Amino acid sequence: MSKAKKKRSQAPVALVYFITLLVFMAVFGFIAFQLLKKVTIFDKNNDDDELKSDRSFSIMMARLDSTGSLMDIGLFKFMPDDERILIVPLPGRTVNDSTGVLMSEVYQAGGIRSLENAVENTLGISVDYYITVEESAFETVFDIIGGVVFTADEELYRLTDNDAEDISYQAGIPVELTGIQARVLLDTKIFSNGYQGNLNLQCSVLQQLVNSAFRQANLTKNSLDNIYDKLVGTGETNYTAAIFREHKQIIIEMLDKKLKPGSLFKPDGEWRDEERYVLAATFKNSLQEIYGIPTETEKAAMNAESTDEE
Repeated sequence: MSKAKKKRSQAPVALVYFITLLVFMAVFGFIAFQLLKKVTIFDKNNDDDELKSDRSFSIMMARLDSTGSLMDIGLFKFMPDDERILIVPLPGRTVNDSTGVLMSEVYQAGGIRSLENAVENTLGISVDYYITVEESAFETVFDIIGGVVFTADEELYRLTDNDAEDISYQAGIPVELTGIQARVLLDTKIFSNGYQGNLNLQCSVLQQLVNSAFRQANLTKNSLDNIYDKLVGTGETNYTAAIFREHKQIIIEMLDKKLKPGSLFKPDGEWRDEERYVLAATFKNSLQEIYGIPTETEKAAMNAESTDEE
């Protein structure tokens, strides 16, 4: 009799123990769930941060002559995470794919925004910012940076009424150019291979300028504000001072790394009638890959995959 009572008296204790265990497991599970949720959110935020971490930006510089006509175009894509600056030079005589007219004619008719659209459509890329660089601004910034050496492949000679614009270079003799010398050479059709010679010089000048700026990093850091002011001072631009201040920190970070970041992506194309430069499709496709833009083949594949999923 006493044994039966003893067994019955233990039943409530076991029940309380079981309920307590369930409650503990529920509380523990809730805490674990909240912790897991926080970790998941953190990881998601990290993913979002990674998606937003692309600090690259592109600037199109349209160089003008004394009459305001477009001479050539320099595209600069700053890619700090890759520690390089992609340089794409284009002649003003590049053909606009959409209309068949020259980029210089596009600018003459519609200004810098029309030129920006034409460049984007022709190359299949996007341009973030644009600056028109007038003759005096080009020469001044060139002289601030300096360090551009030109070695002629042939004898170049031309006399003008302005001694400063005379051309006299012996083949095989390296010369460090001044701003006005570089500008005159770039603007004059004097090379035996026609405007291709001007394009070759443009490629060399732009790449050397970028790498020279990084070779003398401290001087360049101290000159960044002055360079910006000179470039945009008299030109037309959407590259505001506020945006420049943000990018300035990125540029300084790159300068502090002692890089040689100027990566030239030389245009590949064909001169037609010696006056019109038509870009090759392979060049444009390769440029789009560097910019991270899907090619037409990739777009077609993605569209086909999307159709299959539907």
